[in-house]
Amino acid sequence: MTGGTLPKVVSACCGLSGFAVAVIAGLAADNAGDVILFRALASMVACQVVGLVVGMIIERVVVESVESYKQSMPVGPSHPAELSTPAPPNTGAAAS
Repeated sequence: MTGGTLPKVVSACCGLSGFAVAVIAGLAADNAGDVILFRALASMVACQVVGLVVGMIIERVVVESVESYKQSMPVGPSHPAELSTPAPPNTGAAAS
């Protein structure tokens, strides 16, 4: 994912989950329709904000973890002597 996509996805999922839970809870409690929708919308906004913060934290942790791994495990040889090609093994099968 590109930068900023993860917080948006987590935010949307949290907001929609909060909306669904609020609607189901309101229907189970036999509340009026307008009360259910108002509370569901308020819950959706609150959960979306919380999801955005959580998504930003997750993205930062993942990026820092990847950067730490890249620094601890560099790609390619770390010493110039490792760049030279090794001599072929002496098997004794060469013709004289």
